[in-house]
Amino acid sequence: MGPCPGRGWQDVDCRVNGPPLLNNYRRQPMKTNTVTLDGIDFSPAQAWLERRLAITVGMSALMIINDPHQLTTHQLAQFNRQAGIGLLVSVVNAVVLVTFLWTVTDHMRLSVWLGAVALTSLLRLYIAHSHAKPERIMLMPGHWASIHFPVTVLVGLAWGSAALFLFPVGALPQQMFLIFMTGATATGALPMYIALPTAYGVYLLCIFGPLMARLFLDDEQVFHVMAVMLPVFAGSLWITARSMHLSLMESLSLHFNFQNLASLDGLTQIPNRRHFDVALTNEWNRAARAGMPLSVILIDVDKFKVYNDTYGHQAGDVCLQRVARTLSDNLRRAGDMVARYGGEEFVLLLHQTPRDEGVVLAERLRVAVENMGIEHVGSEGGVVTISVGGATIIPVPQGQESALLRAADDSLYQAKRTGRNCVVWAAALRDEKRQSTD
Repeated sequence: MGPCPGRGWQDVDCRVNGPPLLNNYRRQPMKTNTVTLDGIDFSPAQAWLERRLAITVGMSALMIINDPHQLTTHQLAQFNRQAGIGLLVSVVNAVVLVTFLWTVTDHMRLSVWLGAVALTSLLRLYIAHSHAKPERIMLMPGHWASIHFPVTVLVGLAWGSAALFLFPVGALPQQMFLIFMTGATATGALPMYIALPTAYGVYLLCIFGPLMARLFLDDEQVFHVMAVMLPVFAGSLWITARSMHLSLMESLSLHFNFQNLASLDGLTQIPNRRHFDVALTNEWNRAARAGMPLSVILIDVDKFKVYNDTYGHQAGDVCLQRVARTLSDNLRRAGDMVARYGGEEFVLLLHQTPRDEGVVLAERLRVAVENMGIEHVGSEGGVVTISVGGATIIPVPQGQESALLRAADDSLYQAKRTGRNCVVWAAALRDEKRQSTD
């Protein structure tokens, strides 16, 4: 290879020979249908979440949460953790009630009702577990609600039907016990529905609605009073669930806030090296499962030490901030990220990005930084420029992401050694583990 020119890009072989492997891949086009909310563009699913969060924890939380799915993920995780307890409470209470009514109520009715409660509770547990997995949580929240809410209605109506079909005529102790067990079951479901208070409101309506109607139809005056008090009791339960839900959301918001602060670079306000390392591992595993390419770009601000010595460290900080902002502004896909790698170095992680598209993006970044026109008398062009090195790979499970970083680092070294202000990309790169098995 000849020397790297003052601008543009070239290929460089980083230790690995062989034909290019990645040119046939194309990145998936980014969806353009967006919803504007408070001046920010969101996908329809994200906008739905943002509105829900604004109602739940206020706009201050929206300034903290970068990923609109974070709260949804943790809400469903909370629901999932409590789903087994909810099943146990519902079925045990149903068995106790059937046992107490066995001598005064038709056995067939009792058996059918007990089976309905058990089946609907098991269905709720299955839905909770199957849709609380991370890959399912990323579904559109409205779609998830359309699956879960009908099950909540079924569970509530199964218990509520006891007042219509099992209410023993003329047996006051058994009648009072049925009312008590219905209330106990509704209260026992509270911990599970803290994460989803709206669903809990639907559940309370389904479980207490039939009971309230049955009490109004009874001749006993005391039952009429109890029917009037049931909405008060149900409302108190829902208000408690709502209050606990708000506390949960505030705690999660603070938790995410601390997480975000720990993962951001204090100077440039972009992800730091620690955040990048975690993201690289996650993207590597995802790309390995999908058989898709993964690209990394390393960037170094040319002669930055000279810039610091000439203009001072404060000007150097401002320079790094402007470079970071320019790099971030030129990323076009939500899944891509730019992080501060250390000192005057930056790193970009590009998922599902083949080599040719990575090169185009790298050159666009180089031109964008140069076009900022930040004065630098120590630079050949008189302005701040960057050297760029990149590499692309199709990962394999349990492979070494360090191979990708080494190749990008070698490319960056070539760019700096042979001219600066240019892009150098590894000509071909294969995962070391893949090589050993070929």
